[in-house]
Amino acid sequence: MAMTKQSMAAKIIANVDALAHIQSSNPAELAAYRTQLMEAMCQGIIDEINTNAEVAVSVTSVSGVTVGAGVSGPGTGTGTIT
Repeated sequence: MAMTKQSMAAKIIANVDALAHIQSSNPAELAAYRTQLMEAMCQGIIDEINTNAEVAVSVTSVSGVTVGAGVSGPGTGTGTIT
């Protein structure tokens, strides 16, 4: 499944909702909460990419390689994430 803004938003919301929200005027507490909030949002983005990113890879032809899983050497190529 390709990434969607709805799926990414759902993951971010779930991570943010899992935080223990605070009401404070203490600068240190607010700074710590801000860090937790940003990390929760970033983790939602990472989770979406890890779960739903589709990577199309184009590997250049290699000569002298045996056909079959696990018997060929590593190839090189380029890819795009959608």
